[in-house]
Amino acid sequence: MIKDLPRRLSWFMWHGLLILCVVGFLVWVFDQNIPVAGTKILTYNFKDLSGAFSELYPRDRVAPDDEQTKDLKVKRITEDPVYFDVRTRMPYERATLRVEYQNTTSREVSLGIRIPGQEWKTALNRDGKRSKQGEWEVIESSFDLSKIPLHQNKYTFVISIPGMEYDKPEIGSLLASRAVVTLQRKSLLQ
Repeated sequence: MIKDLPRRLSWFMWHGLLILCVVGFLVWVFDQNIPVAGTKILTYNFKDLSGAFSELYPRDRVAPDDEQTKDLKVKRITEDPVYFDVRTRMPYERATLRVEYQNTTSREVSLGIRIPGQEWKTALNRDGKRSKQGEWEVIESSFDLSKIPLHQNKYTFVISIPGMEYDKPEIGSLLASRAVVTLQRKSLLQ
């Protein structure tokens, strides 16, 4: 029995370590999909797609890369409005969208969220907080998601520059650099 003790201890240690690794992995996966603290912050550099974001669409409203944009992580928006989806597995109560951009138009940028249904309805927030960060302008808007259902596991956000049209290049365009989406819900710890 005593001779067998090291082998048994080794067996318990390896199985204990294996169980600890599996539980740790499951906790990590759970937290990625259902944030325990209630807040999920997602960053979208418009050229680096992640699993949580779609590309900007419709694609014909986003110009292909040119000399100015090919080395930068930006997209040139040439027509109003453009959309992008944020995929999530669970509904949230509040969202804050923050977009960094350079605006060569004289028109004001607004952010919004699409309300799912038969018709295309959007809730635009024209009174977003505006600031400057170096050479980039920043707009930040918050949205109440408690009345907006999660549709096909995604929320659709809108970047709107009313009056900007592709066939009128003299109006200008918008260089979008980065979007940060903060999704909030009640903490599971409360």
